[in-house]
Parts: sequence; structure tokens; C-alpha cells
Amino acid sequence: MPVEKERYQNGAFWATPSGWVMGALNGRTPELARRMFADLVEDFRSGGICECVNAGYRNPERYVNSATNPRGAARKIWHE
Repeated sequence: MPVEKERYQNGAFWATPSGWVMGALNGRTPELARRMFADLVEDFRSGGICECVNAGYRNPERYVNSATNPRGAARKIWHE
């Protein structure tokens, strides 16, 4: 069975690890970490909280970890 490009683990963008990326960015470029969080929230508002996304692709919807991990990083960005 062929693997679809730009889907799931073959090129999609994942929300869950964005929390770790925001945390790392916050140490050097806090404005970029804040922008990343704002972009993530906008994506959630417009398309739902998914595990992974790409152009024309969202899978699966209502994925709790995609909201909780970035939220933890955001709390540190704004409250430390």
C-alpha cells in the first residue's frame, strides 16, 4: 500500500510537539514563541483541534493532546 505524501507521519504538521518548540523558542526569541501560539490558536478556531494538519488535510478532530501540550508551554511563556 503506498504512503500518501503530506499526510499523517509523512509530512503533516503536528500540534502536540508545538508546545515543546514554543518552549525552546521562548528562551531565545519569545516574540516568535508568542506568534507561534497565536497562529496555532487561529488554526484551532478555524478548523478544530486536530492531531496533524496540512493543506486540505486535518486528522483526527478533537485531539486533546494537541491542546494541552501547547497550553502548558503558553502558560510558561506568559507567566514566568
